[in-house]
Amino acid sequence: MIAVSLRNYYDEVCWNRLLKSWWWSVSSNSLGIHIAASLGVCYCELPAYLRQCLIYCSIFPRNYIFGKYELIQMWIANGFVELDNTVGPRSLEDVAAKWFDELVNRCFLQPTFWELQYVMHDLVRDFTIALISNEYRGVDCELAHLPQSVRHLSVSMENMNVPRTDYNIKNLRSLMLFGGLRDSNSSECNTTVGSLLEKSYGTVDCLTEISYDNVDNISEGCSDAIGNDHADIILKRSCVTIGSILRKSTCLRLLNLSNMRPNAALACSDNHLLVEDHVTAFARFITRHHMLPHLTHLRFLDFSYSGITELPDSLCTLCNLQVLGLRSCGFTQLPRSMNSLISLRHLHADADTIALIHGIGGLTKLQDLHEFRVKTEDGYRITELRDMRYIEGSLCISDLQKVANRAEATQANLSRKDGITCLHLKWDRNQSLKGKYNHFGKELSQYDIGQKEPLHVILLQKNDMPSDISGSIVNPSTLDPPINILQCLVPPRNLQKLKIFGYPGYSFPDWVQGLRYIQVIEISHCIELQVLPPMGQLEHLRKLKSYELPSIKDVSSDVYGTSNMVFRSLEELSFGSMVKWENWADAENREFFPNLQKLHINRCYNLRELPFMALGVGIKELSLSGCGSYCGTVSSYLHRLTCLTHLKVNDCSKKLILPCQKLVSLEYLHLSNCKELCVEGGILCMNNLKALHISSCHIVGLSLEEHLTRLLSGWASMFGEEQALDLKSTILQLVKEAGMKSKEIHLPVSSTVGLSKKSGRKRRDGQHKPEHIHIMSSLTDLTMDNLSQSLNLDNILCKLSTLRSLCLHKIHNISVLQEQWLEQIKSLQELEFSNCYLLRKLP
Repeated sequence: MIAVSLRNYYDEVCWNRLLKSWWWSVSSNSLGIHIAASLGVCYCELPAYLRQCLIYCSIFPRNYIFGKYELIQMWIANGFVELDNTVGPRSLEDVAAKWFDELVNRCFLQPTFWELQYVMHDLVRDFTIALISNEYRGVDCELAHLPQSVRHLSVSMENMNVPRTDYNIKNLRSLMLFGGLRDSNSSECNTTVGSLLEKSYGTVDCLTEISYDNVDNISEGCSDAIGNDHADIILKRSCVTIGSILRKSTCLRLLNLSNMRPNAALACSDNHLLVEDHVTAFARFITRHHMLPHLTHLRFLDFSYSGITELPDSLCTLCNLQVLGLRSCGFTQLPRSMNSLISLRHLHADADTIALIHGIGGLTKLQDLHEFRVKTEDGYRITELRDMRYIEGSLCISDLQKVANRAEATQANLSRKDGITCLHLKWDRNQSLKGKYNHFGKELSQYDIGQKEPLHVILLQKNDMPSDISGSIVNPSTLDPPINILQCLVPPRNLQKLKIFGYPGYSFPDWVQGLRYIQVIEISHCIELQVLPPMGQLEHLRKLKSYELPSIKDVSSDVYGTSNMVFRSLEELSFGSMVKWENWADAENREFFPNLQKLHINRCYNLRELPFMALGVGIKELSLSGCGSYCGTVSSYLHRLTCLTHLKVNDCSKKLILPCQKLVSLEYLHLSNCKELCVEGGILCMNNLKALHISSCHIVGLSLEEHLTRLLSGWASMFGEEQALDLKSTILQLVKEAGMKSKEIHLPVSSTVGLSKKSGRKRRDGQHKPEHIHIMSSLTDLTMDNLSQSLNLDNILCKLSTLRSLCLHKIHNISVLQEQWLEQIKSLQELEFSNCYLLRKLP
């Protein structure tokens, strides 16, 4: 951490300031002198706004994993983040994200294995707890007194023991509840979070604001899981207490119930349902008993995973609410006035929940809208997107077959939503059938004069008929064809990823070739599509996927454009399930796919020829499945692919020649259902091979047994013929027992190897030939077990430069290991010796 702090300073004065910090003179503390001193020095170097954000994290439970954007939104809800007008137009989220990254770079917050998930180290947490004032409290054990000045409070409900005392915390700003309730069979009635504040008002009978009858009502539906009086008391007290604190905390800005889940012990016990019902009861109590209208300053409210199935209309009065969490709640309906939450910036909910919001277009400040489902009813049309110009990240618009005309599509104003980086346009796949336009059932096909493609309309029931913006039923004969709808859905200019699913048109509009910054394009399940859009001139396109396009017959030069370099940045190209595809035009004299690294062609049975000569030799991954007549030319192309690392060929009806001597970089080889397979040079030539799978292939020349014999010949040189025969017979026996033909084998070649000497067998000769060790040049794990013959391990091991793990078990006649081999194997991470009784010296 000290080094990170110093890297931004280039003058001697700053370094001396850190050196002379008073923190180095700290004589005693509970964390350790040097650790606390270094943390203190780094903490003092933080700006005041970063200190406040860091200290806020101290109220999280120990080892709590939090999301980056979850914490950012909490900071904003509490007013920690302000815009700096001197750096230009930026959102609060951008500023907070920069602050968050700064804390990560300074090692105060640590990333975890999961993407965008972080944790605060125990030492940092303990340090911040030692510094914080009474405004921040995390309660996870017995607490004698909760100060009135507390503003940010987290409560761990599983191990709570609170004495009877008075808590008056009217200035509370943040309340977060963690964990499930303690086992209901406990004899301590004050062990729930409910007792924390219920005791400040005496017994439950003394309360006047909330009656016992009201509490009984909210536990309705939980009676099956709550089978004893004590559990009922816990539930009632907890709900009454939460209600009491919420009624008094009128300044509350953050309420988070999303972490009230059972702990691991309770989740496996008979009380699991009880704990879940307690969590649901808390949420129901808040939503049913008029708690929300008192929280007029609330900015962050999260009911996720609480199990509630309905929301009160009073929620819609929270005009300051910025973040609303409703994940995994199972709603069937939502309040009609949800669009009155005019300050809402983030809505964390499932697609089914979002689809229930009437007039979602009123949430003009919303930034997160992962999926919008188009409907024909008023308040659910695509026109709701018109004024939602702050949407960022990914947006999926589904059920586009319900867009009546181009006027509706135009009003979506997609081109003005510059924050969208990924756009998914989706039609109903089940209705994308030949000769039918999606939202129709019984076909009435006619042609619209002046259109390039036929207009398909279908008779519908009156309730299912599409209607225009005014609510009038639209005559099916006036509906626009699909290309006119798509033509009006122009994406923003900064779009990076485009996915089109189930599009029922015959061709694409011209705006596709104008996507200057596009990096990924996926086109799938477009039953009627006959022409791919022109994409060859898209300079930043890195990945192109096209599959389930059964009407495509040609990939013509129109796709490439007019430039001398075609698909200049493309790295991955995939075609799949294009059953009518026959011709793939060559790029003639132009540079074709100069950076292509991955090529996948699957189930394109009628494809005659691939432009192999134009594809280049830099491909590292090649997958061909369901090969057409072009598979006869694959062999000549493989001779040029010296950089190939992954090769998969499936269902090849022509002769396939595998040039093993040329495929020097190959690591993974998968061959199946090849009519005629010829392995030139033998598998032994592929020194870097890590995984091999050959099945249902007619091998010409050497049999699989002979290839296996060659592959294991090096083992005989090092460990003796008996060992090689043992390994070979073992593999073939496994193949036989598995019911497979001898032509089928799945063998990890050089990543992990184990050798075992059967009893009663002896080595015929005592000579070893370690010069053949090169066949294991990629070996990472080696186990030797019960080998009684004399071994010159020094000569063997010194050439295994990639070895990471070595296990020697019952190796007799070995007494000394020299330093030479250890110096050569710098990658070694794990070394194990067992039952090597004569071993006297290690390097």
